[in-house]
Amino acid sequence: LHPLALWRQFIGRLSEKLNRSHRDTSIRASRGRLVLLVAVALLLCAGVLLDELLRFVPNSDYLEVALLCLFLGARPVWDHAAKTRQLLLADEKKKDFTGEDVPPTLMRREQASFDRHTVIRATIEYLALGLTQTVAAPILAYLFFSWPGVLLVMGIKAMDNQLGYKSRQHYAFGKATASLDS
Repeated sequence: LHPLALWRQFIGRLSEKLNRSHRDTSIRASRGRLVLLVAVALLLCAGVLLDELLRFVPNSDYLEVALLCLFLGARPVWDHAAKTRQLLLADEKKKDFTGEDVPPTLMRREQASFDRHTVIRATIEYLALGLTQTVAAPILAYLFFSWPGVLLVMGIKAMDNQLGYKSRQHYAFGKATASLDS
């Protein structure tokens, strides 16, 4: 199991238990802030522990590079952009190509009104943003803060993807996470 998959399961369980729809919005918001605080503490502690454990491993440089590569999540970003590229190439002669033809996971904004050129620009924006968040941010966090920084960046990003503003259910609960990730 991938460490981020385990983290997502943990956050999902916390959300199920602490973010029930029958509770008041202010209570759910305060519980969301509490979950964020506990998550940050857990991520920092796990990062310090990992950092200390790797100090005892002889020639741990290769192991650290392998672990860092495990945390980089560029492949899904690239795959979504490649699907869009294939659609654009397949429908090159189609004059009425719209954003509805693009996979919905590619862009967060309303894409039904997009023409071919807007889809291309949005795909480039998606690649730049995705690679920044999944490759550049963890590498810079590692360079400046070692493993606590990597785990914090990746953990908060996973929490934001899972809880941040996605639905009415998660608006209050995930507001603090979304604000921290911004």
